[in-house]
Amino acid sequence: MKISKMQIARNLQGISQTELGIRAGLPQNVISRLERGGINKANIQTAIRIAKALGVSVEEILDDTEV
Repeated sequence: MKISKMQIARNLQGISQTELGIRAGLPQNVISRLERGGINKANIQTAIRIAKALGVSVEEILDDTEV
């Protein structure tokens, strides 16, 4: 199973999907869907909000390199 870069960054910070959603102003179910389906399918504004909430660059979470 491929793990998204967004999920890795979130797990490294020890925060839940709910907490990330609060920080990014998005519902938890959106965070879950993006982690499963890939942040690459998010619009750029959503990607920016998530990156800011995680304190990482947009490029870092958009990188689709296998982990």
